[in-house]
Amino acid sequence: MLLRLILSLVQNRPHRQQPCLSHALHPLDQPIPGAPVLVNDVPNDVALLELITELELFIAWQGDLAPHFAYGPLSKQQYYSAHYLHIQDHLTEISLS
Repeated sequence: MLLRLILSLVQNRPHRQQPCLSHALHPLDQPIPGAPVLVNDVPNDVALLELITELELFIAWQGDLAPHFAYGPLSKQQYYSAHYLHIQDHLTEISLS
């Protein structure tokens, strides 16, 4: 299920002709302004289910989108790109042991 959602993000992210979003504007160890405080001790399975739920809600969303805290107003396609880059950054923090 997660793979399907990530593939959807990859397939729907903008191509090079659309504005490129730099992911260097938000270090992963800093909170997102206006977002709820993250809880660090959430079990991995619960966090994964929350990620899947949020991605499904985003994909299904048909209404207006709020401006991104770092990039400002974005189209849904640009949000796909921002989410893809953000998830990609977080995946680099995972190590298998």
